[in-house]
Amino acid sequence: MRQSARLAAATLVLHVANPPRDDQIEITIRAWAEIFRDRLGGGSIEEIDGERLEKAWRAWAAGAKFWPTPAEILEHLPPRPRRLQIARSIGDQTDDEIAAGKAALDKINEIINCNNKKREDKT
Repeated sequence: MRQSARLAAATLVLHVANPPRDDQIEITIRAWAEIFRDRLGGGSIEEIDGERLEKAWRAWAAGAKFWPTPAEILEHLPPRPRRLQIARSIGDQTDDEIAAGKAALDKINEIINCNNKKREDKT
């Protein structure tokens, strides 16, 4: 909602035609916030989506003449940045990767078994 309030305030400063009446500003900001939240999947991340909304507003404002609908701002919304892929799902590994993984596990098991044998010998 903070981003919606900032965008609405910035739009008022532009003195575009047909702004909401003073007594409708708060409800307009709430409506914008709800629409933006719904459009962004309900779980928007302020750091990511706030910046995207700001970019969309700037693109809209470049040619603004009338008070916008949220859809007019969202038309300029850039895509979300791609997330880093942490891991592939099981089954996506190549045969070489699977073999290397098994070899690493075999080495770990060998070390564990060797350590366990040493402990048994001490007792």
